[in-house]
Amino acid sequence: MPQSFFARSPPEFASQGPYEHPRARAANDIFLPRLYLANGVTTMRTTGSIGTYTDLNLKRDIDAGQASGSHMDVTGPYLRARELFHADAPLNQPEDARRLVEYWADQGVTSFRRT
Repeated sequence: MPQSFFARSPPEFASQGPYEHPRARAANDIFLPRLYLANGVTTMRTTGSIGTYTDLNLKRDIDAGQASGSHMDVTGPYLRARELFHADAPLNQPEDARRLVEYWADQGVTSFRRT
């Protein structure tokens, strides 16, 4: 893998550095999709999410040609019977799960993972 793949910031960050630009993303959001594509992965599915909007925004950028990366099928937030992280929505009743799935499906999520 060429060193420049990891060392170079995207062009929009060249003058200010990757963490000063208002459109900056975490390093994983910038480099991992390129790394997968460089290794021949043309389609990928996330395996669950605690940052679903980040995944959806990245997918939209890739689909629009504004970012390099593999085609993404985004998995929604983990479906859990009880809250394990503050980011989780507690699912106490079947209707809670239905509402959560319907909401995220409307946002563009294509699969869910139950834990």
